[in-house]
Order: sequence, then C-alpha cells, then structure tokens
Amino acid sequence: MQFDSSITTSEMAQKTGIKFRTLQRHISQLQAMGIVVRKDGRKDGYWEVVKNK
Repeated sequence: MQFDSSITTSEMAQKTGIKFRTLQRHISQLQAMGIVVRKDGRKDGYWEVVKNK
C-alpha cells in the first residue's frame, strides 16, 4: 500500500500469498485502528497510510 497506493485487495492477496478473506480481515482491523484509510471509493480510489504524529 505504501509503494502502490492504487493496489486492490485482490492484487495484494496474489502478491503476498495471503488468502483474500484473511487479507480483508487484516485491512479492516488496520482501518478500525486508523492506520489505513481508503480514499475515493473502491474502483477509482487509493490507499492512504496515516503517519503517526
């Protein structure tokens, strides 16, 4: 996400070898903690990794 902000969850699962559903669960946890945010929708959007202050 940090190097390719427009990557999809399917592409992430394929590149990392993690099952799609497991990856979704991890991303949901990161979003709940406020570490990762999806901007501008599913298809045309991008990931933003929030930096700690």
